[in-house]
Amino acid sequence: MAKLIDVARSLGVDLSEVRAWTTAFSEHLSPDAVAAAADEPEFKEADLRVLAFVAEQVGWVRSPARFPTCCTERGSQRHDSSCSPA
Repeated sequence: MAKLIDVARSLGVDLSEVRAWTTAFSEHLSPDAVAAAADEPEFKEADLRVLAFVAEQVGWVRSPARFPTCCTERGSQRHDSSCSPA
């Protein structure tokens, strides 16, 4: 299982963002990830996939390997129609 800090680091986001997503998408996460009384939530592999999908959908995944070179060269976090490969 992964800790909150590990999830945030792997997604390249702040802890507060992971906490917000955990609350917003709690119905898609394991009880260990959303337990209100948990000081330190623990995320299972399935939870990590859900949060990675959420991060990708909101454009927060900052790993350059996930974007074409044309995007990372211009500092974009997303690949869109304004980004054309050289």
